[in-house]
Amino acid sequence: DGPIQVTEFALASHALHAEGSLEAQLEPFRLARLRLDQVRFGDTRAAVALRRDDPAGYDVQIEAQTLDLTPWLDREGLDQHGESEGTEPQAPLHLRLEAARLILYGQPLRDVAADLVRGPDGWHSADLSGRLPKGGEFALTLAPEGERRRLRLTSTDAGNLLQTLHQTGRIEGGALELEATIFRQQPSLQAEGKLVARQFDVLDAPLLARLLTVASLTGIGNLLGGEGIAFEQLEAPFVVGNQALQLEKGRVYGSQLGLTFHGRLDLAADTLDLEGTIAPLYGVNWTIGRIPIIGQLLRGSEGEGAFAATYSMRGAVDDPTIRVNPLSALAPGFLRELFSGLREGTLEPPQMLPSDD
Repeated sequence: DGPIQVTEFALASHALHAEGSLEAQLEPFRLARLRLDQVRFGDTRAAVALRRDDPAGYDVQIEAQTLDLTPWLDREGLDQHGESEGTEPQAPLHLRLEAARLILYGQPLRDVAADLVRGPDGWHSADLSGRLPKGGEFALTLAPEGERRRLRLTSTDAGNLLQTLHQTGRIEGGALELEATIFRQQPSLQAEGKLVARQFDVLDAPLLARLLTVASLTGIGNLLGGEGIAFEQLEAPFVVGNQALQLEKGRVYGSQLGLTFHGRLDLAADTLDLEGTIAPLYGVNWTIGRIPIIGQLLRGSEGEGAFAATYSMRGAVDDPTIRVNPLSALAPGFLRELFSGLREGTLEPPQMLPSDD
């Protein structure tokens, strides 16, 4: 009636090789302890130690030369938006990981260290760090804050981080900082926060290219197919809930282009409803606004944009309807709101790019 102990075992097949020991209870079957001194599965080379942590959880420690997670990604049980199909609570888990090389979607992260704690209602805490394939660094922390969780994600290479996570390859470089308060993880995520990125380039972005074309800014749009459009800062406050992403008073700007945006993305239906303003040659807009008297006349006493238009995007994410009103009268204070940090002296003015001449 007591537990069984296997002091040594080996499993071998064409794809898998494992050696270790285990202890388990038979009726009902419960694994009490498992130690794998050697695991070889695909590119994975690791050692794993697992023990049951009463009442129903597990403590897992993994030390790996290479840990390839690619075969385990996009598995059944998660829909395309990352939400669980079921509502049953997950078993508590404490996972500690050290991996010299960790592979996601074929992209190798290096020097990865993680300490993750999960409860029946979701992740309780996390401390994760490592180096990106192109050498940049990333760090993620999740900490309790009363009944809530506080999330912070930073990276010295935003573009490479997004590419590694299989999100987009249309952004290059940039520093990223995301901070959010998570109110609930199960049965669906509810959170609010803010994403900030600095000094990045956008390449080959179809929606932005269409917007620039509709706004008759093809000269700027042509940059997307070449060297890209350089942006100095992105600020995107957001709220997540009910399978929707709500964007509020977002803005992104560089010397060539400035945009505001707000609206809603329906993550379940893959639709969007966004609107905002688009200001070409923001560096020129900013410079003109600094000219005494003339700048005030062009921009207005409340900071109206001299060269700007309103736009809207509505419909399917892949092919929305885009409308631009170049003759729209912008609300007073548009540029003041869009680039308030510059007017208040908290940000440097955008760097003016030299012309080809």
